[in-house]
Amino acid sequence: MSTSALQHFLEHALEVHAPVLERSFPGCFDWARMCRDAPALVERASEGRFDASDSGASHHLQEQADAVFRTAHTIALGVFCAADDDTVDPEDVLDRFDRPPEDEVEERFEVLVSEVLGPAEAFLVDPEVMVDERGVEVLRLHGVAWPHVAEYVARLGILLGADDAPPVSDEAYGVLMALARVATLLAALRWMAQETSDA
Repeated sequence: MSTSALQHFLEHALEVHAPVLERSFPGCFDWARMCRDAPALVERASEGRFDASDSGASHHLQEQADAVFRTAHTIALGVFCAADDDTVDPEDVLDRFDRPPEDEVEERFEVLVSEVLGPAEAFLVDPEVMVDERGVEVLRLHGVAWPHVAEYVARLGILLGADDAPPVSDEAYGVLMALARVATLLAALRWMAQETSDA
């Protein structure tokens, strides 16, 4: 897929798939709750300089977290579909992730989240952390998707930094980018769970 075709595909994916992520995401992982926890995480990271009890600021940060997660997760899945040599029509494959997973796929995903997500997150902070072969694969997929994810999250940052919005602090930026990393890793785990089921 050419660069321009990939860009068009990813922008279409954001428009069509990101807004309905909740209807298809495996129920075993509560990503929306993770987004709602963003204010508390920023408060902790800022050592209280951000007040999570400020309902206006917290609501705005939760909206940012939701937008970042949807963007990162959808872009990552789109990249995997576009990069798969066995995929004739990436849109058809992406459409499959727009529906609730079958029980077998969700069970595989749940196991991967339980056993692989934590070590993979830790590896991104400290490359000395040991990961198994599944961890190696999820990190490889993360590496394929991340440049595109970072680009689209950065574009989203321009939108989130509207004139009437408070500036994003370093702590909030760190939490939002960590959320984007997790969203990308979860997309890789969903891809792995689906691929294993299709094999």
